[in-house]
Amino acid sequence: MKRFGVSVIGVGAISESAHIPNLLKIPASKIVSICDIRKERLQLMGDRFNITKRFADYRDAIDDKETDVVVVATDAPSHAKIVLSALERAKPVFVEKPLTINVADAEKIVKTARLKKIPLMVGYQLRFLPNHRKVKELMRNGEIGDIYTAHVRAETLVIKEKETLLIDYGTHFFDLIRYYFDNDHIVSISGQLTLNKKGLQVGSSTLIKFESGIHANIEAYWLPNFNWGVVDRTLEILGSNGKISTKMSGPDIRIWRASSFRDRLLGPQVFLPKEAVSSYTPLSDYCYHEELRSFFDCLVNGKDMPINAEDGLKALKIADYTLKSHLADQKFRGLKL
Repeated sequence: MKRFGVSVIGVGAISESAHIPNLLKIPASKIVSICDIRKERLQLMGDRFNITKRFADYRDAIDDKETDVVVVATDAPSHAKIVLSALERAKPVFVEKPLTINVADAEKIVKTARLKKIPLMVGYQLRFLPNHRKVKELMRNGEIGDIYTAHVRAETLVIKEKETLLIDYGTHFFDLIRYYFDNDHIVSISGQLTLNKKGLQVGSSTLIKFESGIHANIEAYWLPNFNWGVVDRTLEILGSNGKISTKMSGPDIRIWRASSFRDRLLGPQVFLPKEAVSSYTPLSDYCYHEELRSFFDCLVNGKDMPINAEDGLKALKIADYTLKSHLADQKFRGLKL
């Protein structure tokens, strides 16, 4: 099997806990260098993972002759310049979410990747959790009939203020909703934000209408004074024959069907996808491994990336329309996302 020399640019917490350990497990991946502007972090991660080649400048890491693939895990405001630099040098890119922090930069990346035909994948890892894949399968099999609406409620303790609630956190769920209804175009978006006394986004509500008539409501909240034991992160999908719900990170799924005598008598059935039962790997780690495994599988076999630059751009556009809708107090219609 071909092995790709990987340079990991940005070795903060997500690289330490997820990307580097999983890259080391993937046969097609060979980490050849790491890069970070923080000298102490560079030394710590290099020593911990026995990576001898270390760069302070991302351009040197990208230009290095051993670098075939670039993994970008820096703070989001720096994504655009690093990703564009890698694409200009014809290096495939895996970039942590969000693709960028604004639509204009994301459009430049989409244009460059398309023009140069360079593979790019955005790391929206929720798509790779087994509970979401199973819920999508149940929907497609008609288990709850015609789909009417989807509702996401997502609370978090941590937000990067420079990236805002919508960009840093909300785009996770905008991408996930698009994953569930991937053959359906978005035709309208409206949104409202809640700001704290400092003017920071602490709550958002985005209402999306698809061409099929399905509605999705995505609520996101930043609750820094809470704790992880009380925050809620759930997805519920309602159809003509019942409903399905799951916690955002799984593992279990609850399904209730109006046509099932058992469900009507005893209530929702609760079950686990087989991946959640058979794997000793925590599901939060499982999805990070699966997204990187998928990325390298596409590189090796010449397949299309499951979450490409256009997907990253569309998640940002939903965030942008939500903000504009809030500021103008209007709904945006006639879209084709």
